Amino acid sequence: MKLECLTIVFVDIKDYTSKTNDHSRQANESLLARFAALVKPLVRSFHGTVIKAIGDAYLISFKSPTDSLLCAMAVLDQLARRNAQLPPDLRFELRFAINAGEVRLDRGDVFGEAVNVAARVEGLAAGGEIYFTETVYPSWPRWASTSWPRPRAPSRRRPPGRSPMRCPMAAWRCGGWTPAGTTRRGTPRAPSTWARR
Repeated sequence: MKLECLTIVFVDIKDYTSKTNDHSRQANESLLARFAALVKPLVRSFHGTVIKAIGDAYLISFKSPTDSLLCAMAVLDQLARRNAQLPPDLRFELRFAINAGEVRLDRGDVFGEAVNVAARVEGLAAGGEIYFTETVYPSWPRWASTSWPRPRAPSRRRPPGRSPMRCPMAAWRCGGWTPAGTTRRGTPRAPSTWARR
């Protein structure tokens, strides 16, 4: 076991249980396969590591908080493009929670308060949103995209569950994305780029 400072990301399918209650096993497997096909290549391209799948969620680590944010934005951007070409019953939404801190690495898994906080913050996010904590906020890539708004004012609600922290958790919310190449009203604009500068 060793200690390392990492950025921890949870991403899951919004309302997965209610969305799949009436689906066949094959339909559920197809949804999870499309989820994996979207997320895993982009995680690799932004130098992240998929630690494990937990039901309809992935636990992911990055050495760079900026890379984690860029990856989350790229995933949601690409998902928006794909959803626009699909019938409503095949569309799905994702939500992200990101936190950074010291974790314990053991046998390919990660443990620690940084992981626990990220898991609880995930409960605050709605579909299409990235929630990230104050430890990640300074790394917000303001130059990265013309289609993403600035992070909104922090939510001072505590994440679900008990926390040993002495002060409320501030989770910065960034939502309301649109596919690259459109504005929020759907008019054309210069496409965003995810290449780091």
